[in-house]
Parts: sequence; C-alpha cells; structure tokens
Amino acid sequence: MNTVLEVGAGLGSNTLLLCNKSFKRWVCLEPDTHLFKAIIKTLTYHGCCTFCKVIKGTILDLSSDDVFDTILYLDVLEHVENDQAEFFLTYKHLTDNGKIIVLAIK
Repeated sequence: MNTVLEVGAGLGSNTLLLCNKSFKRWVCLEPDTHLFKAIIKTLTYHGCCTFCKVIKGTILDLSSDDVFDTILYLDVLEHVENDQAEFFLTYKHLTDNGKIIVLAIK
C-alpha cells in the first residue's frame, strides 16, 4: 500500500491515525468547505502536510490519472447520496489489484 485516497477525510482524525511518511502518496478528499479548511489546519498543526495532499471536492474532481493502491471510505458512506454510482467512479481510480476499504455504521 503505497498510495492512498481517503474519501471524505473530514477533520483529519483518521488521517492522523493512519498516515505516515512510509506512504508514497496520501490524498485527503473533502467536499465540505468548513471541513476542508479544518483538515488543512489539523494536518499543518501536526506536520502532516509535507506528505499529505488535501483536495476540496469529490471523486468526480479527481483527474483520470489519479490512481491509488487503496481507497478509504471511513464513516463517510452514509453521506454519499448514490453509493453504487460512487463505487463505479471509485473503481476507475484503483490500480490493478487495488483495494477499497469501507467502514460504515448502519
């Protein structure tokens, strides 16, 4: 697992727990303006901005060249209006043998 996309990264709590310098690339994707600004502050404060990139937007805002070994949906799927369509789009951003990891509470 060298490249990670964290969809709906929120305030960055999971990023702080999971991301470290051993990853080649870690991208946090956050569509909410308030949370986007908050995660930038959080990651800057904790010194993570040197190896984490934060993008304001959704999976639709990624370039077709943006591919990842692992895509994380941690406590975010319940906020996605059409999860089936979301996963169809997400699949296009996986490397061969890439993984999507979902944590969702019903």
